[in-house]
Amino acid sequence: MTAGQTNWYDKAKAVEIYLSGPDYTYDQKNVAVPGKNDDYVDQFLFKTKRGYCDNFSTSMAVMLRSIGIPTRWVKGYIGGDFHQYSNGNIAQSIYQVKAMTRLTNYYEQFLYQQKHPAGC
Repeated sequence: MTAGQTNWYDKAKAVEIYLSGPDYTYDQKNVAVPGKNDDYVDQFLFKTKRGYCDNFSTSMAVMLRSIGIPTRWVKGYIGGDFHQYSNGNIAQSIYQVKAMTRLTNYYEQFLYQQKHPAGC
């Protein structure tokens, strides 16, 4: 998928486009959990092809690193949604925080924060 690309940026975009294709499905609920002897990335890329942000971004990071592109995998949280009513449990119900993962790649003199294929 990156054979025709001549620089890191274009190679990373090729991997991103590949993972954005019809063979892979973004799903937050029906995601397989790897067994004791399963590899997380292998399971996603070659077996289930269904996952959420972590599956897509981790797989992309491994793929980019395998072709020599320095890649940092980052997990964090972005703003949440305010819920006016807490049903008596303020600590758990006022905000619903959104998790996110991103990749940061180094491309010949500059850093680029890449939004991964799942778009989350």
